[in-house]
Amino acid sequence: MGSRGVYAAPLMGGGTIDLPMVPLDQDLGIALLMVNDEDFERVDRIVAGLCDLAWPLRPEATLGMPEQGIWLVHAVARKLGLARSFVVRKSPKRWEGDSISVRFQSITKRSEQSLYVPKSWAALLSGKRVIIVDDVISSGATVKAMLDAVALLSGWAAETIEVTGIVVAFTEGTYWRETLGERAKLVHSLGHLPLFRPSAYEAMAGT
Repeated sequence: MGSRGVYAAPLMGGGTIDLPMVPLDQDLGIALLMVNDEDFERVDRIVAGLCDLAWPLRPEATLGMPEQGIWLVHAVARKLGLARSFVVRKSPKRWEGDSISVRFQSITKRSEQSLYVPKSWAALLSGKRVIIVDDVISSGATVKAMLDAVALLSGWAAETIEVTGIVVAFTEGTYWRETLGERAKLVHSLGHLPLFRPSAYEAMAGT
């Protein structure tokens, strides 16, 4: 998956971040944010922006997803003054006991995967206001799986676990709105990425 140039992604509040444009297949290309491979200065800019989005939501806990979201959710939780963050799993961990699982298919992996949330988190998150922190929301499938998992986990908690927001560096395309439906209003982002046609790397209309 080679790079085909650079897209200057506009950020809320001004400025841009240069992202390599890469093909996913012959019909679809994306501007790729790889948080785990970015320099600290750029990641710090993203974290600061995510915290600006998160403060008004008054979160008491942050949830993140592997792999690219791990760094962001930890950094945001620390900057918000929280004691820890929670990262869901993509495989069950025997030492955590029973887990809730939800299946999904992401736009980048193109294969079915599962999210696992330990049932033991129900007691830790019971009655809390929770935000989901991630890098990019595109198809919305992964975030929907997270929301569904939290809803199931809430059934094991003494009090409802409330997701008050989904805070991401970028929205990408428009498919995520259809996937999330009414829950799309929970999404807050620093910027937006269109989808591209790999042949000329022109932004697709309406994305």
